[in-house]
Amino acid sequence: MSRLTRKEKKAEYNKKWREDNKEKKAEYNKKWREDNKEKIAEYKKAQYAANREERREYQKKFRETNKETIKLRAAVRTYGITTETAANLYSSSCSICGTTENICIDHCHTTGNVRGALCHSCNTGIGFFKDCPDLLTKAKEYLSD
Repeated sequence: MSRLTRKEKKAEYNKKWREDNKEKKAEYNKKWREDNKEKIAEYKKAQYAANREERREYQKKFRETNKETIKLRAAVRTYGITTETAANLYSSSCSICGTTENICIDHCHTTGNVRGALCHSCNTGIGFFKDCPDLLTKAKEYLSD
């Protein structure tokens, strides 16, 4: 049986104390962060400046490898829908023309409610008609003549 060094005993004691006092430690950390906001901000700013290029490279690589995740998170944040709903909408076909390319999530600009999936062209077309059914009816009559 090996004996623990003083440093190992102290580390073991500290680990046990942190496990036994999680709430106390969390409260202390929260108070410390509130009392040291300026110090934390300065530290973060210095770290960002010191590691700017590495951070930019990491972000660029992340954006390139996680395009779908970023797209779904943006939809969740923008429209207040679940990730599953956003994924289903993006994987469906356009409700107007039926294509599966360049799918967008269409929403009402007045209420913010999601209406469905449209391709970029149909979504832009509806936008040009200001989401007004009367204008679309007049355009349909115009094209029929």
